[in-house]
Amino acid sequence: FYVQASEVLGKTPEEIRIYLGLPDTPSYIQSVRIPAGTTLREGKVGPQFRFNQPTVSPGAIQFEAFGSRINISNFGSLRPIQPGRPVGQ
Repeated sequence: FYVQASEVLGKTPEEIRIYLGLPDTPSYIQSVRIPAGTTLREGKVGPQFRFNQPTVSPGAIQFEAFGSRINISNFGSLRPIQPGRPVGQ
């Protein structure tokens, strides 16, 4: 799943974990260029009961490339996220 940069900018790794309903606190971030014509499925992040997150922040939007794979050349380098520091700062 992918999210727009605006969904995580200014949030700490722990805030991102809660906001996106992730099982673990993220330690890396990566940019992805989605090619024109790629079919995307869009939806709101929902509760993740198996990750012990029955609620998530309202409004988080995620995307999934549907029916096709994104070529590895479209992925940027992994960049570390500093614990306790907001992304992009």
